[in-house]
Amino acid sequence: MSANSGPTSSRLLAGLTEAEDAEKNIIQMSKNATNFDIDSILDNVTVNMAHNKDNSQSSNPDVESMDVTVRAESPLLFEDSSQEAPVPEPESMQFTDRPTCMGMPAKDLKRIPNCWATNPFLMESGTRHLKLYNTSHKGPGPPPPKSTTYYDAWDSHHVRLPCSTENLYPVTERGRKSLEKRWELIRSSLLMKMDNEYDLQEAILTYNSRYCKKWSFQKLGNFFSQASDSYKKKFFGTTLPRMVDLALDLPNICTQPIPLLCHQRSCKVTMTQQQIACLLSNAFFCTFPRRNSKGPNSEYSNYPNINFSSLFNGAGGWHNSPFVEKFKTLLHYFERVCENMPTGTVTFERRCLSDFPRWEKSPCTLCGLHLSNEGRIESDGAGLLQVDFANRYLGGGVLSSGLVQEEILFCICPELIVSKLFVEKLDDNECVVITGAEQFSSYTGYADTYTWGGNHIDTTTRDDFGRLCKQLVAMDATCYQKSSNQFKTTSIRRELNKAFCGFYCDMDPEHSPAVATGNWGCGAFGGDPLFKGLLQLMAAATVGRDLCYFTFNDEELMQQLHEMHSFIKENKMRVSDLWNIIISYNKQVIESRNSESSSIFKFIQDTHNLGTDED
Repeated sequence: MSANSGPTSSRLLAGLTEAEDAEKNIIQMSKNATNFDIDSILDNVTVNMAHNKDNSQSSNPDVESMDVTVRAESPLLFEDSSQEAPVPEPESMQFTDRPTCMGMPAKDLKRIPNCWATNPFLMESGTRHLKLYNTSHKGPGPPPPKSTTYYDAWDSHHVRLPCSTENLYPVTERGRKSLEKRWELIRSSLLMKMDNEYDLQEAILTYNSRYCKKWSFQKLGNFFSQASDSYKKKFFGTTLPRMVDLALDLPNICTQPIPLLCHQRSCKVTMTQQQIACLLSNAFFCTFPRRNSKGPNSEYSNYPNINFSSLFNGAGGWHNSPFVEKFKTLLHYFERVCENMPTGTVTFERRCLSDFPRWEKSPCTLCGLHLSNEGRIESDGAGLLQVDFANRYLGGGVLSSGLVQEEILFCICPELIVSKLFVEKLDDNECVVITGAEQFSSYTGYADTYTWGGNHIDTTTRDDFGRLCKQLVAMDATCYQKSSNQFKTTSIRRELNKAFCGFYCDMDPEHSPAVATGNWGCGAFGGDPLFKGLLQLMAAATVGRDLCYFTFNDEELMQQLHEMHSFIKENKMRVSDLWNIIISYNKQVIESRNSESSSIFKFIQDTHNLGTDED
């Protein structure tokens, strides 16, 4: 240490001490503000609440019901008005002048709607596009359905709606068995007065009687045992009756069959936010038929859960756990739409491609790259194509206990959840693009630190068809039980093809937004962040799109990606060059277990420099 560093060091230590004291005061104030009698709450909670670390997401990330580890440490009291708990500033953000961004300026990234030459809604791409509403509607309020009268399609190509006359339910009366219309039973059950969670549970089980001994509703009970009296009064007195009315209005709101977006079939469906709210209200009340069976031969075994029973059931969390925060987030959505129904539309597109680049022959060079170790895809990636690190069963564990990137996204934008109703699990050559989903909530934290952050007003511009100018692409990465497998040729081609499918656009690259992404397929999926970043750069190059990459507070990764991207650009390396180097890397480093060149970037450098020396 130099002689001149003494005063600076003293000031820094003094600043750190003051910051630590301030943080302690904030935490103590938080504790005082949330002081309550824990024992009185725990008395109302079912005893069996033990959490098993082995049930975390990392145990089987490819399963639709994947969970995350839960702690009893949420710092937010359950009150009617959300009070955001103080979050200590990340260490990497304190007292530092280190850059938080690298690469091309964020202002130079193409964003929608400004980069659009033509609204994609008007483009005829050859993909079947079904609009479930009256597109000529220009008046106030939600657009009415396309058909003024309800008609049904009870078949394997459409969603089996609970209001269908073909939806029958076995009933035994006076020793005689008969089949009755299930919708009438649903109506009579939900129209009964419900004053608490036990009444709600009884109503749902009335038309799901075969699950009386299988569904525990313990999480639902835990949530309301911790809710304030004023919250419960408003929910059961106002919000829930409105949800019932919305759910039972299904035959008047969704008047035509909803197509299933099946595998290996490109198709689009656009529906109103009111139609989505109606369908999600039915999902909350667990009314969708044939969607509770999980057998491998069941009709919807290739579809995600849609009924909320999987969210209500099982051993719940401790006081103010992420389970509680998830319930707050989702119920806030229903409160919002029941008080003021949004009037826009949302488009869901299943994209299936058969033609992919020949990666070993591709002449493309990398496009621009903006890097940030702060910020989030959903907020700082506004106007960009935002990547959902998806499960092949869309939504992952949003209706169980999952709370990582995809589940959080589906919680704060609950309209995404309706995709679980009609989108079959993704194949290797498929992705789903969703345009116009609104964000209703804010949040802080991640996984077991997730906390609902209160109401969010989405100010995104709408297009002429009522859709918010925001696009999300759900693309699932491969889960590697053995990390070395990601460098095998078949794995590399699969991930490149998947990213290409997600980044592909019918429009000219000059009019396509940049892609907002991050550590896709990493974490519990076992992917190497630097390598997965390289693959996404290669895929983006073939469609001519820049990348906006969020490293989520990983400054070292940001630096590495920047240096690797700069080296590749400066040396004018093509995608085909990178493909061949990666294949060599697998043979010379991974398969031979050579640790001298463990980094893919270092191997790229060494290989290129060796080739230059030989020339």
